[in-house]
Amino acid sequence: MLKVDDFDADQLAQRPASWRRALGLLEPKVRGEVGRMLDAQPAERRELVWRRLSWLAVLLLAGWLVSLAFHHFQGAVLGRPYPYNTFFFDPRDRYGDLLNSWRQAQSDNPYFKGGTPAVATWFPLVYFVLSLARKLAPEAVLLIYSPSPSAARSCLCFLWLREQRPLWKDDARWPAIILFATLLGVVNYPLLFASTEATSIRS
Repeated sequence: MLKVDDFDADQLAQRPASWRRALGLLEPKVRGEVGRMLDAQPAERRELVWRRLSWLAVLLLAGWLVSLAFHHFQGAVLGRPYPYNTFFFDPRDRYGDLLNSWRQAQSDNPYFKGGTPAVATWFPLVYFVLSLARKLAPEAVLLIYSPSPSAARSCLCFLWLREQRPLWKDDARWPAIILFATLLGVVNYPLLFASTEATSIRS
């Protein structure tokens, strides 16, 4: 994988036209940020990563604390039921996206029920894969599914950290970078939503 210090600014300008076309498709602000990151020297690039990653981690932590405090107050103090005591869907329908689609895939045609169109949200390939598990118990389907969201995000987080490691050699902030990246990659709302509602195919 190419890194910033593999070539200087003059060499960057000579990169294939596909790079310039791809950057041209991005919004101006994003394009400017990407170009700045590509042109940055290693020391400046570390500072850019540190500022953005630490800011996002603080924002994530603050959001979690406010959300947990609010929903705890609604449920434990005011005694209010769903949907006031959680930001997720109805706990009584936990893993509903997966299990409902799995039950639907057991029919001959998941797109129809009793001769009338059914509420089917997946492509045929998804229903075909789910139909292979028709003989399994719901608990077994969940057991197979459950590790996938965390495993996928953890893998992406590990690959990014491995790519970043040479940039942070001899930098005392590296442990904090690992912590921030792990928080953003694993403890985030889309992942928890996918884990509790079993929607990894969409997420």
